[in-house]
Amino acid sequence: MNRCRRYEERKIINIILENHFEKFKQYKLLSIKSKEMRQHIINVIEKALNCGNIEHGYIKHKCLNCDEKQADNMLNVKHRYVVHTFGSDLKWNPHTHALFTEGGIYKNNKWFKTLSHIPYQYLRKSWQKLVLDIIKTNFKDRETQKLINRLYKKYNNGFYVNAQRDLTKIKEAARYIGRYLSRPAIVEYRISGYDGKSVTFWYEK
Repeated sequence: MNRCRRYEERKIINIILENHFEKFKQYKLLSIKSKEMRQHIINVIEKALNCGNIEHGYIKHKCLNCDEKQADNMLNVKHRYVVHTFGSDLKWNPHTHALFTEGGIYKNNKWFKTLSHIPYQYLRKSWQKLVLDIIKTNFKDRETQKLINRLYKKYNNGFYVNAQRDLTKIKEAARYIGRYLSRPAIVEYRISGYDGKSVTFWYEK
């Protein structure tokens, strides 16, 4: 059986999932109403359990024409990220990470910048409307509509947006967003103990 070193090491995350996934499916998973969400959870955990097992296949990205790194070919433009933050104590607080430029590109690939500032108040309200419109489109029941109305009243200035840093270097921007592409709720280095039943982890307040 061909397996990479990461699979053979059986990191603690995999051990926890193996020990408790079947019970989770039996006692907890059915409480989630959305069939699509239940299947998504199963798919993600199964992928985590099989990560590193070459028998399930692997993907290799390679340029067939050259050995250049794509980062070296990227335009060195200024980016700003927007973060809908979440608590480090793992409280339920959906969020998103995004990068967007403060300008654009002409047809001749020359960069121009036209934005002198970003209207954060507008950004907060537009982000709120975008999220709630998506919810409204996919959930037509009366209770959801009541929830949407309450959220507009409770957050009359829009949802919180943190966009205070500039990312001016390509590698810095790629390094930042890359950390969140497949980040679990509890990263492995924060797990300080596991006795087969309970997991102990630390977080910063």
